[in-house]
Amino acid sequence: MIGLQLVTSFISVAERLAVQRDTTQRQLNAERKKRPDGPRVESLNSRLSTTHEQKLVIDEMMRKIFTGLFVHRYRDVDPNIRMSCIRSLGVWILSYPTLFLQDLYLKYLGWTLNDKSAGVRKAAVLALQNIYEVEDNVPTLSLFTERFSNRMIELADDVDVSVAVCAIGLVKQLLRHQLIPDDDLGSLYDLLIDDPPEIRRAIGELVYDHLIEQKFNSSQSGSKGNESEVHLGRMLQILREFSTDPILSAYVIDDVWEYMKAMKDWKCIISMLLDENPLIELTDEDATNLARLLFASVKKAVGERIVPASDNRKQYFNKAQREMFENNRRDLTVAMMKNYPLLLRKFMVDKVKISSLVEIIVYMNLELYSLKRQEQNFRNTLLLIKDAFFKHGEKDALRSCVKAITFCSTESRGELQDFSRNKLKELEDELLDKLKSATKEVIDGEDEYSLLVNLKRLFELQLSRPASIEEIYGDCITILRSFRNLDDEVS
Repeated sequence: MIGLQLVTSFISVAERLAVQRDTTQRQLNAERKKRPDGPRVESLNSRLSTTHEQKLVIDEMMRKIFTGLFVHRYRDVDPNIRMSCIRSLGVWILSYPTLFLQDLYLKYLGWTLNDKSAGVRKAAVLALQNIYEVEDNVPTLSLFTERFSNRMIELADDVDVSVAVCAIGLVKQLLRHQLIPDDDLGSLYDLLIDDPPEIRRAIGELVYDHLIEQKFNSSQSGSKGNESEVHLGRMLQILREFSTDPILSAYVIDDVWEYMKAMKDWKCIISMLLDENPLIELTDEDATNLARLLFASVKKAVGERIVPASDNRKQYFNKAQREMFENNRRDLTVAMMKNYPLLLRKFMVDKVKISSLVEIIVYMNLELYSLKRQEQNFRNTLLLIKDAFFKHGEKDALRSCVKAITFCSTESRGELQDFSRNKLKELEDELLDKLKSATKEVIDGEDEYSLLVNLKRLFELQLSRPASIEEIYGDCITILRSFRNLDDEVS
C-alpha cells in the first residue's frame, strides 16, 4: 500500500533530519564556547530551529497517516492487507523507535496475535522477534510483555506449525531477557513429544538455551572442563520426568541433541557412568537415563534415527555428512575401547542399562581395535556380551546381545573375526546344552523356569541366524504333549 510505504519513506527523512539536528547542536555548543554572540552562533541556531521544526512536521504527518490509514486497514477483511500493515508497523518500530516504540503502537502487534489468519499472526510474531532482539528496546517493552506474554506462550501450540515455531523462538527471547517466569512454561515442555518435528526441534533449542546452557552460564563456578558434566547433569534432571518411558526419553534427547555438544562428549559420559571423580553424584535412575542417553547419542552421531520419522522416507546423506559420521564413529571407538569392558562389568546384572550399553558396539569402527593394538579389550568385551546373554531373559537385553555379537562376527576382520565367530558358535552350543538340560528337568517333573527363559534366548537368537534344534525337538514335543498348559506360558 502506498500509504504504508510513505511512512517508511518519511522515517528515512526523519532519521536524516535527526542526524542533521544532532550535528548542528554539537557545532552550536562548540561555537558558543568560542564566540557566544557571533554570527556563526545565530546561523547555527536558525538551522537547528528549522531542522527541529521540519522533524516535528514529519513526525506529525506519520501520526496522521497512522490514525487515518493504518488503524482502519490493519482490520481489513483481506488478510494480505492486514499482513502488510503488521509487517510495516514492525519495520517502523524497529527503524524509528523514538516515535513508534511505545504502547500506543505496540498494542496493535499484540492484538493481531489473535488474528484468524495464520499469516497475520506469524507476521506479528516475527515483528516482535526483531523488536525484542534489540537490547535497548527491552526496558520499554516491560508493560507490553506483561499484557501479551500469555498469548505469546499460547501461540507455541498454534494450529499452524510455522506460527508455533516462530512463537517458540519469541518465548526464548523473553526468557533470555528474564521477562517471563519459569512457572509459565509448563505447557510448553509438553511439546517436546509433539508430532511435528519442527516444533520439537524449536522446543529442544529453547530447553537447551534456557534450562541447560543459560543456567550453567549464570551459576558457573568450576573450570571450563566441567562444562560437559554440568550440562549433562541438567539434562538428567529433565530426563527424570520421563524415566518410566524410554520412548519419551528418546524424543527429549532427539530434540536437544543438535544443540548440546556435551551429548557427544563420550569421555565425559563414560567417566560419569564409571563414577570417576564425579562432580555430580548419580542416582540409579540417573545412571539408567545416562546409559540411554549415551546409546541414543551414539546412534544420532552416526546418522541413525532414534525416533520414528513422520514420513518414513529413507535418509540420504551427502559426502560431507558421511565423512562426519565416520569421524564420529572413530572418536566413539577410541573413547570406548578401554572403557567398554569396565562399563559392561559394572552394569552386567542391570537389564535396562546393559541392553543400551551392549548395542553400542554395533556403531563402532571395529578395525581400530587392531590398529590401536586393543585386541585384548575387544576379546574381553565380546566375552562380557556373551556372559550378559546368559545372565538375562528379557527381550531387549537378549536382542541387544545377539545383535552385538552377530555384528562382531560379520564386521570384524582377521583374528578378531575368527574369535567372534567362535564365541557366537560357543553361545549357540551352550544355549542348546542348557535347553537339553532344561527339557530333561521338566520331563522329570522339575521347575519349568529354566526351559522358558532359554526358549526365549533361542527365539531371539533364531531371529538373526538359524540354530540347529533337531536334538531338542523330540523332547519339546514330549513336554508339550505332557504339559498342556505350558504352551500358553511360552507364548
